[in-house]
Amino acid sequence: MFCGNCGKPLNEGALFCPECGTPVKKIETENVNVEETTASQAQPNNIPIRNYDPRFDYTPLGAWSYFLYTLLFSIPIIGFIFAIVFAVGGTNRINLRNYARSYFCWLLITVVLVIILLIVGFAIAGTVYNIFDHSGYYHYYM
Repeated sequence: MFCGNCGKPLNEGALFCPECGTPVKKIETENVNVEETTASQAQPNNIPIRNYDPRFDYTPLGAWSYFLYTLLFSIPIIGFIFAIVFAVGGTNRINLRNYARSYFCWLLITVVLVIILLIVGFAIAGTVYNIFDHSGYYHYYM
């Protein structure tokens, strides 16, 4: 608390200023009602999308799009080329790019499985041929 006349500090409960003798006026403090404000929740439109890039189209593919792209990718040479082009980013549609990547992965898995099955099939066929060749079994029917 300070003196209103000379500005010197006053002791608590002093009635007069010790420097200038001016009577101390008690200042009553008013209680100010402060309304509590609640933080407003952000609107769904204001939420930033993580990793959003406006250059790309994020609209989902429809069922017919999946069907037609599957037919396109199934064409022997042209479909393989389109699958590679779309998989490496030849389109701005994110969902089409991801679908082409998944189709390309399934294509590679299928090729690997066919190669494995051919190797196993030829191994079994060679074994069966050797069994019948050395047993003389086929000579009875000639």
